[in-house]
Amino acid sequence: MMNQDINLFVSFWVDWFDCIRSPLKSCRKILISAIPDKEKIIFASRIWIIAFLLSFALELPLYFYIGIHIEKPFVFSYLAYGFLLIFIASFIMHIVLRAFGIQSIFHETFIIYSILMGSYSPFLLLLSYPVQINNALLITEIKNGHIPSLNALPLLFYNKINYEPLIVIVSSFMNILSGMLNLIIVVLLLYAIMDRYNSNKFRTLLSITFFQIFLLPYLFPFMIKDVILLFYKG
Repeated sequence: MMNQDINLFVSFWVDWFDCIRSPLKSCRKILISAIPDKEKIIFASRIWIIAFLLSFALELPLYFYIGIHIEKPFVFSYLAYGFLLIFIASFIMHIVLRAFGIQSIFHETFIIYSILMGSYSPFLLLLSYPVQINNALLITEIKNGHIPSLNALPLLFYNKINYEPLIVIVSSFMNILSGMLNLIIVVLLLYAIMDRYNSNKFRTLLSITFFQIFLLPYLFPFMIKDVILLFYKG
């Protein structure tokens, strides 16, 4: 039984690595395969599980610094928060594609989004690490009573934080790399959607651009997470 669990866990990592190495090929392979749709969705969910594990490992030092005790309720809340965002993002993407006349099928769009965004999301988090550190410092100040919690909300939501000069410099460089990675993901989404739904390139690009602007990715999730950490009593 233990060997089966280990083999299953190793297969999760192998699938994630394959998606990073050949994202478009992985999308096409799983979408055209003869396995049931349920199995395809499970495959996509595995990619997110690995992404969450990596993201959690990256954020673990910040949690310890803030004083968050890592217990099962917090871990489950973290996973539930992540999966909720994924389904919301996938559903919005599905609706946007439909609005632009692209014959999106929700579970297939979820698979495409999971493989392309889920594979690279830990790298996006890593590139945002300077800002995450500064936010952790701010939350620590709040939890120590130096700043009232309600007064801190605008700082988190509107990014009105006095960053340290070094963090500003490093963050600026990281933002450039993050922008490049985001552009790569957009291009991958473009070709994966065109390939699956046989859609027009210009219309597909418009829909993805609108989706990116509407969803405010890479900012909204971090802000909400910071607010959760702010009021978490663990």
